[in-house]
Amino acid sequence: GKPGTGKTSAAKIFIDNEIFDTITINGSLETSVEDVRSQIRNFSTASSLFGHQKIVFIDEADYLSKNAQAGLRKVIEDTSDNCRFIFTANELKKIQPALCSRLLLVSFDMTTSQIQKSLSSYKDRVLNVMKEKFPQLDINRVNQIIDMYYPDYRSVANHLQFEFI
Repeated sequence: GKPGTGKTSAAKIFIDNEIFDTITINGSLETSVEDVRSQIRNFSTASSLFGHQKIVFIDEADYLSKNAQAGLRKVIEDTSDNCRFIFTANELKKIQPALCSRLLLVSFDMTTSQIQKSLSSYKDRVLNVMKEKFPQLDINRVNQIIDMYYPDYRSVANHLQFEFI
């Protein structure tokens, strides 16, 4: 999905849960096949101290090198009994098809129709939260900011914070 649509936030719901043992990898920083071998393979093949399922979270996986992606295919196959993998990516085309076929793809992008349907309820939620904190709120300005940046939640939040906090 596009930047700011909640991919990483959704993944964090899983990785912050105490029923999983997790490791987080930043795919834009730890991009090599050596990172896959040393960190991901070691974590995913080791037994959990508490008997939990394991999750490897690779944020910005679209920046992993081709060799790292190739190495991950085998790791995913070998550890599928006790380990799950969550990738986030802005550009799915940068993830090799052979790796994608081992994953369940979830799109965070919305169609124009979905954006139109959800915009009103999103505005209502944001306005309700902000009215509690700022009784003298400029509702028109909040609506302008949301109209300009929605569905990029991160941009909406950044602009609202800049103007109102």
